[in-house]
Amino acid sequence: MSEKDIIFEDVEKETTKEIKKVAKSLQLSDKGDRHSILNRIKEKLLKTKKKDRIYNTSSSSSSFSSTTETIQPKSQQNKNQIVMEKEEIVFWKVFRNIVLKKKIFESIKSNYIRYEIKKYDEIVKVEWMINNGYIGLLRDKVRIAFKPLQFSFGNDFSHFSADNGCLDPRNLLSSSQYENQRILHDNDEIRGRFYLETFRNLIRYSNHLFNVIKEPTEENYIFYEQLFSNYPEYFQTSIDETFFITTEYDCMIALKVLVEKFDYSPSGRMFQRCIEIGSFNCSTYLNQTFEIPLNNINQFWNEMFYNRFRQASISTPNVINERVGYLIKNTGNNNSSNIPSLPSEFRLGHLFFCILNEISLKTLLECIETILLLSEQLKEFIESISLNKYQSPEKGDSSDLNIIEYFYKEFKGIPMLTREEINEMKFTNDELNIEVGQFSSDNQSIQKLYEMILLFTLPSNLQENFQFYQFKYHYGKSNLTTTSSSETLKFNCIQFGVYDEKSIDWKIFIERTQNGENLEIFKFCKNDTNKIIEFVKSTVKNRQLDSFISYLKNVVMDKTNKNISITFKILLNNQEVFNEFNDSSISEILSAILKYDGKKSITEKEFESVFNIFKTHLTNHQLVTKMLATPDFNVIEYYKLNYFESIYGYLVEDIFNRSNFKNMSKIHLNHIFVNRRDQFKLAYQNSDDSQLWFFFFYVAFSQFTQCKNSFSFRRRNIITFPENFQFTCLQTKTKIKMIHWFVENLTNEELFLMVKKISLSNLILFQFISLLYNIDINNFHKNNNNNNNNNNNNNNNNNNNLNLNNESENENERNIKLKEFFIRSDKNKMIYIFEYVGIFGDLEVLSIIMESLFPTIESSINYRYLIYETLTEAVLEGRINIFKFLNENYSFIFQTSRFSTVNKNPLKKLTTSQLESLLILSIGKGDIHMTQYLISDLKLSYSPKKIRYSKDNTWLINYYKIDKVINPLKYK
Repeated sequence: MSEKDIIFEDVEKETTKEIKKVAKSLQLSDKGDRHSILNRIKEKLLKTKKKDRIYNTSSSSSSFSSTTETIQPKSQQNKNQIVMEKEEIVFWKVFRNIVLKKKIFESIKSNYIRYEIKKYDEIVKVEWMINNGYIGLLRDKVRIAFKPLQFSFGNDFSHFSADNGCLDPRNLLSSSQYENQRILHDNDEIRGRFYLETFRNLIRYSNHLFNVIKEPTEENYIFYEQLFSNYPEYFQTSIDETFFITTEYDCMIALKVLVEKFDYSPSGRMFQRCIEIGSFNCSTYLNQTFEIPLNNINQFWNEMFYNRFRQASISTPNVINERVGYLIKNTGNNNSSNIPSLPSEFRLGHLFFCILNEISLKTLLECIETILLLSEQLKEFIESISLNKYQSPEKGDSSDLNIIEYFYKEFKGIPMLTREEINEMKFTNDELNIEVGQFSSDNQSIQKLYEMILLFTLPSNLQENFQFYQFKYHYGKSNLTTTSSSETLKFNCIQFGVYDEKSIDWKIFIERTQNGENLEIFKFCKNDTNKIIEFVKSTVKNRQLDSFISYLKNVVMDKTNKNISITFKILLNNQEVFNEFNDSSISEILSAILKYDGKKSITEKEFESVFNIFKTHLTNHQLVTKMLATPDFNVIEYYKLNYFESIYGYLVEDIFNRSNFKNMSKIHLNHIFVNRRDQFKLAYQNSDDSQLWFFFFYVAFSQFTQCKNSFSFRRRNIITFPENFQFTCLQTKTKIKMIHWFVENLTNEELFLMVKKISLSNLILFQFISLLYNIDINNFHKNNNNNNNNNNNNNNNNNNNLNLNNESENENERNIKLKEFFIRSDKNKMIYIFEYVGIFGDLEVLSIIMESLFPTIESSINYRYLIYETLTEAVLEGRINIFKFLNENYSFIFQTSRFSTVNKNPLKKLTTSQLESLLILSIGKGDIHMTQYLISDLKLSYSPKKIRYSKDNTWLINYYKIDKVINPLKYK
């Protein structure tokens, strides 16, 4: 039987014995299990089909369809056949047209896409493919076992470091194996510095491989099967780490592959760990697959409420509610009566670490449900309140006894509600998402829920929660001195919109806001406009408006966006208050309103309201400055459409005159740039060189580094903009991308302007990238000198035309120019070019550099150190192709000298320590494929004592079986 006659779907149905026969007929090994043999057969057949398609390009489109028909599952053939036929017909019509084909390939070879579009073999970083949305490309590379492939495993948890006051979530686990060990670390300091909610948020928004590809589909099952099979050096030699990372991202489909295809059998403690970190899909799969013993589940029930230290991180409402609900529904405990009893020393009472007014109604109801589910376990605590026999578990701690006493007198205990009573309370979906503190004090349902849960909050929250309860529901009826003399009331009546002249000490309130205390104005009645208005009217009536204005200004200057939105509401409804603000205060209000949450833009309707209020109080310049900071809403375009006659003309001129570029959002920068020679023509022409340089820099900079309305770069020193900026604070990769952008988008005159303003080292990089576009900027200075020396405007010379478009007639000419450029340029200023080669793995440029500067071992020896810069970047980017090219064509590069001094190393060879440092760098990155090449092909060795164990290289350390005792603090 020939290869063409073999149908893989039929082979899969055969017995293992028959499958081995097929493998032998295809001249394949029949060793290994059924799965591995089938994989070899499938890969062989796919390669055969691909060859057939290549060799039969002259056949009709129908022959292509018949070829793909045998590859595709039969269920897909009818659906895809018509589409594939049409695509193939169009493809071959275009491809066989000589003129069109030539144009297409010329376009593909064009160097303007050099840094944007990579060749298939140049794409090696999994992180890059995921971040740029190339999931299909990643699947394809994994399917064919493409190597090298660079994985990154530690980035998401870099936040959890001792320096930041947090620790990696795995440090919650004891340093020993999980069997017969507590899942929670015994070290109180470690437990106290771990924030589960922070960990969960990092996971939720992560772009990690296991978080992006996690849907339980057949396609993803196959993907992870191929991933673990084709890259065993990562995922099989570190199978425990693979389990950890799949469960951390709750990637059940990957876990399922580990268990079913690789015989991974986690312990009961692993199940417990999944619940602790909130990976309920994984814990459900483990429980269903392995039937976790009941004693493991009971043990977790006990440990979940082990709260001797009142550890807040495991007592937040979401965590407790999720765990209780999950355990009851998924572990055979279908009702509260089946929940195991807690040991007598575990006095379960205070459950939730939270400020009740800040949680949503939905969360509050979930907490109530948890209390009802645990009513049996909470029975002792509830009875101690109703019998007035409660005693604090901590000796000498009586801080909450006054609150307990209040509940005993008012309700004879905790006012528990039945599930039926709660079900009778009707709430809308919108109300479920509102914070508890925002509901009206007249809402009796919310009050009853609040009273039921209050005593179940931790003692550290109890005083504040009770203070809120008194202010909200019993102001003027109850004694507010519920705190000790050393404590300060957390609330004031202004936050509740209650005007009480006796309780309001404006002087104290103003001092507290000036000292940085965040007293959010009308915090608990922000949705009650009438209450706010009545409060303002009361200040006027009692001649306290001046004091209120002073307080309000201090709150405004605090720049708390929620305060600003409330202030805006006051101003809209009280002209008398508004008139008391000076222009500076109005400017601050406007700035904050336009930014709002700092995340979402202001709407056109809101903008119109703001504009109408403030336009008579602020200068056009102030309006422009504030409005250009909005992250998304195109204020400039809005001006153009609605206020062209009166304001738009001033706006565009003011932008250039005052160089308001640094604080502008990307959308506005792009708008100005695109229209700079049309709508902005006059202002553009009247700007000086520094203003334009500044403008072009920020437009380019925003393309690669700007997030919403803030820039994300660090300055090494305080730098005066724009003249002294000189790209010095930018990473090489960002700098290269920006120069690419300049060359692609600026005119010749604008490029000349940029070249004049940059340093020599950056100028050489600029010249190099320009040559990649077939532009020779060496003519810049020549043409500029001609312009300065020739004062007439003779149209026959090129003084007013920079003539930058010296495109080479062919690629050879361009390469000749590059070679000449490398030879004549100052080599000591070429470091960025050598870094460029390593970052982007550009073998074409590297080849020209080697031919120009380093054809032999004796050539350019004083500049050989630059190659080390290329190799360093290549290691960081996983560019094995750089090492292979040099090793195969210029192997003398890797000849080392035992000596490090110049006199003893006349050929300036790389030192042994330099090459070793490259290997150590690769090991630190955890790049197994790069490390394999450096060890096996370049014969490099390493000293284990120099290796630092980290989250990034755990997989590599396991693969090479490096002694972990060297660095016992695994994630320190």
